[in-house]
Amino acid sequence: MLLGAASASVLLVTVPVGLLTSVRLDRAVSLGFYGLGTLLVILGFLSGSRGPFRSDNDYTHGSALRSERRLRRATLDELHESMNGAAVVIAIGLVLVALGVIIDSRYTLV
Repeated sequence: MLLGAASASVLLVTVPVGLLTSVRLDRAVSLGFYGLGTLLVILGFLSGSRGPFRSDNDYTHGSALRSERRLRRATLDELHESMNGAAVVIAIGLVLVALGVIIDSRYTLV
């Protein structure tokens, strides 16, 4: 479902841009897949490399800027959730880059 939503958003943006800029449609779509896939891989890596500490404040009362900063050790569930979410984002990004390679007519795969 996430892969379908990402692919649809790429198509919704790149097809009109490709038509407006007189770029071949397959090239415009492949560049969109490259761009979004690369962005997701980078964001997934950055979110997966988050440290083992979390903020102790929930910021529901008062301003986050005025409160003191207290850290706590992340629970095992929070660490697993962070790593699993990052793995999903990286996997979707890699699939989008692969789709960009498949669609790009500059390269022959066979």
